[in-house]
Amino acid sequence: MSIWILVGLLAVAHEVPTELRTTAVPLHPAVGPSLIVGRTVCGGSTWLLTKSAELIRLAHASRIPLVRRVRDLRQGDSFWGLACLDDGSLWTLATGHALVRMTPDGAIVERVPMVMPQVEVFGVADRLVLLGLPVVPDRPVLSVGPRSNPGMVRPWVGLVARAGFGNAPSLSTNLVGCGIAFRFWIPCWFVDQPSVSISDGATARSVRMPWLMQRGVDRSAPIHDVALVPDGSMWVLAASSTASSNASRVGQRLSRVTPSGVERQSLSLAPSVRLILWADATGCTLLTVNGGLLRVSNEGG
Repeated sequence: MSIWILVGLLAVAHEVPTELRTTAVPLHPAVGPSLIVGRTVCGGSTWLLTKSAELIRLAHASRIPLVRRVRDLRQGDSFWGLACLDDGSLWTLATGHALVRMTPDGAIVERVPMVMPQVEVFGVADRLVLLGLPVVPDRPVLSVGPRSNPGMVRPWVGLVARAGFGNAPSLSTNLVGCGIAFRFWIPCWFVDQPSVSISDGATARSVRMPWLMQRGVDRSAPIHDVALVPDGSMWVLAASSTASSNASRVGQRLSRVTPSGVERQSLSLAPSVRLILWADATGCTLLTVNGGLLRVSNEGG
């Protein structure tokens, strides 16, 4: 067990649960409704990539989103995923066979061809974590490539691929979400499961959260988002069983969870939220469906 997880276990064991409080924080301008296809955190900022090719930077100390159009597009580019590595580089999948690097102002400056098709990309430290095809049952479902040569992938220890269920193809039963990492660790989960795998690529631990399967939570996809924090605990955003006005999935319940998966605190959210933007041991900042921020804190904001 790593030191930071052990410290978290000891800290949470002596923690007295306090009431979570919310503070609404408007953004100027508000984040628009375009589908967010990628979110990543690094260098005191959260970056969002939208389906309409907007790269949005939200500095944690500012209420003014910086929006840039992605440039140097090619025919067929259709973005999915976003990773910011420890050197500040930004990566996304332009297509299943093209991993691209962008500058902070939205210019595509490098295209890395991928021999095998890729479906999702996430980032942790100096590595790109990928969900690619083919999916091979009983093998790690994710792979990892170094920043210097992202096409040279190897298995990422953690989630193990499952065979297709009934008439469902193997990819649809192995779709993965990954949350906000801490240092070398990133939380990932199968979208239909109430558990997360926390891995650094070499070792992993599984954390079950059966309390997610409750009324009001989408049981077919219970986890909407997860953020690791330095004390080893997590903020877990549960997916609502009802969609937003534009039929997209939203979160309406946020929980503070111990390293072993026990729900210590929870809060119903209003308005609904789209995802977690950043988090630490004292609070969590979320993006609402109205395009503003909602700060959830043990300390009232």
